[in-house]
Amino acid sequence: MGKEIFLLKDSGVSEQVLEQKFGQLDDPLDAFTEELNNEELLISQYAESSLMVVKDDIQLTLNVTAALASVVAEIATGTGIYNTYSISKPISKLRNAAREIGSGNFDVEIPATKSADEIGELSAQFRKMKEDLMHKEEMQTSLSA
Repeated sequence: MGKEIFLLKDSGVSEQVLEQKFGQLDDPLDAFTEELNNEELLISQYAESSLMVVKDDIQLTLNVTAALASVVAEIATGTGIYNTYSISKPISKLRNAAREIGSGNFDVEIPATKSADEIGELSAQFRKMKEDLMHKEEMQTSLSA
C-alpha cells in the first residue's frame, strides 16, 4: 500500500484523492517505510519458520540414522554369535570324540558335518583316523592271540 501511495502522489494525483482512497496521510514515505518493515518482519518470520522445519528434518534424519545403526548393530551381533556357535560347537564335539578315542574308546561316534569347509574336512579326517586305529588294534589283537 505504501508504494502505491508514493507512486500515485508522484504521478500527480492530488492529496485529496489520495486521502479519500487511503485515509489521512502524514507522509507517503512513512507509509512505504512501514509497509517495508512489515514485509521484512514477514520475511524474517518465514525464514525463522523455514529454519525450524530444516532443524526438525535434520533431527528426524538423525533419529532414523540412529535407529538404523542400532538395527544393523543388532544384526551384526546376532550374526557373530551364530557364526561363533556354528564353528565352536562342531570343534568341541570333535575335541571330545578325540579324547575318547585317545583313551581307547573306539565306540565313540565322530560327529558328521554337512559342511565342505575346514570343519567338515577335519571331521572326515577324524573318522578316517578312528577307522585306521580300529584296524591297527584289530591286527594287534589277532597277532597276539
